Amino acid sequence: MFFCIRPLIKSNCLPIVLYGIEACPTNSAALQSLQFTMNKILFKIVGAMSKEMFREISKCFGINPLEEVISARGINF
Repeated sequence: MFFCIRPLIKSNCLPIVLYGIEACPTNSAALQSLQFTMNKILFKIVGAMSKEMFREISKCFGINPLEEVISARGINF
């Protein structure tokens, strides 16, 4: 089950969550809200876990924090 997390999140979830993010300015509250959404998506896929477990799974599967993803998308825009 865990082998399909990264493609699922990168191809289905991230484009929906980050649609149009390059065109509008984001503040810290908006970034926290988007990160919360991504956390809930991963919680739903994997199941209930602690924050440390979430960070470890994210790191193992190459799911970067949304701040990094948004800054990279802004540079490419």
